[in-house]
Amino acid sequence: MKEMSYRDLFPILASEHVQFKEVGVTLDATKFPNGIIHAGYCIALNGDTGKWEPYQVEGIYVDYGVTVAYFENDGINDTIFGQTIVRGSVFKKKLKNYSVLFAQKTPMIRYVTESFIGTNNYY
Repeated sequence: MKEMSYRDLFPILASEHVQFKEVGVTLDATKFPNGIIHAGYCIALNGDTGKWEPYQVEGIYVDYGVTVAYFENDGINDTIFGQTIVRGSVFKKKLKNYSVLFAQKTPMIRYVTESFIGTNNYY
């Protein structure tokens, strides 16, 4: 049986050294598409609703993170989600809604290109 690595479990992570949002987040069901939502969403806390939603450049937010696991959304019931990182390294190309402005808001997250995948030279 193959031992699962962090890359198998969390394919967007470029390093196993991360910090998760300590208390989890409430994802606003009305802001995400219905169905299985894969890892890699840049999300932000909407200060008016107190819920997290996909980051949009024109939004006004009070906190930021990146989802590193999938969840299922029915469009009605909010999801309490514990797999949101606020510090670590992620593969930029695997993020659904990455923007330079989001990266500026999240200085503790390093956005890595995937050019080194398949080599032993990770850094």
